[in-house]
Amino acid sequence: MFRKRLLSLAIAAATLGIAILGETNRAEAALRLVVMSGAETDYFYSSSSNILSTGGFVIDGYKIQIDTTSSNHPGTATIGSISTTANFTGTTTATPNNISFTADVIAAQALADGQQTTVGNIATLTGASLLAFTAPSGTPVNVTADVSASLSPIVTGGSLMDQTFYKSPPGTSFVAGDNVVSNTQPLLTAGGGGVNTVSRSNSGTYNLGQIVTLSAVALSAADSGNFSITGTSTVVAVSGVPEPTSIVLAFTSLPALGLLWMRRRARA
Repeated sequence: MFRKRLLSLAIAAATLGIAILGETNRAEAALRLVVMSGAETDYFYSSSSNILSTGGFVIDGYKIQIDTTSSNHPGTATIGSISTTANFTGTTTATPNNISFTADVIAAQALADGQQTTVGNIATLTGASLLAFTAPSGTPVNVTADVSASLSPIVTGGSLMDQTFYKSPPGTSFVAGDNVVSNTQPLLTAGGGGVNTVSRSNSGTYNLGQIVTLSAVALSAADSGNFSITGTSTVVAVSGVPEPTSIVLAFTSLPALGLLWMRRRARA
């Protein structure tokens, strides 16, 4: 009877370990994107923690489509990243206003995917708390900012910037001091200036977000030619720092080891 109870406990512990590991992969996260240009602001939500795609829309004279992607949330042992690509299909002026794209990972909300237009939905979206990335752990980590562009001949000037926001231990929102690294390059040569990197301590979890800004863009003509811009923000474990997967596997394998030991005792 005693051995049966121990065996039941070992099975329960193994089940709990599997459940805990599965819980980290639960679809609890979502993506938030805020686009600002001139006096206009548009808000977008995706119930996926990995991709948000706006479809085509118009803001402040820009004809645009945006894709924001995120990796390593929740809890996979890969590089944490957020990347936003804006594809422009035209403008109503050859000297458009500056435009920015703010992207981050938030707690899932009771919202439909896509653009949010009602006052209530916008308040829900903007009030949502950040969610934490969970790997890589160890300290320090490298936090990066990078930009690139694919231009048509109509683009004659401008500037592109990616600001990476990083907070560890994580919190519910970003503040100005969380902008830890930026990368600004001339639009005509964006991508040729390299990646900017800073080293930061890491508690094992962190928030990651970005603001990508296109400014002082100059075009030879309005409403013609396609071009795209991309800003990418990442968190990478410094070489030699162990990834948390080894720790997770160690803990989740303990129940299985206990079960194997009980079976051997039962046969003895």
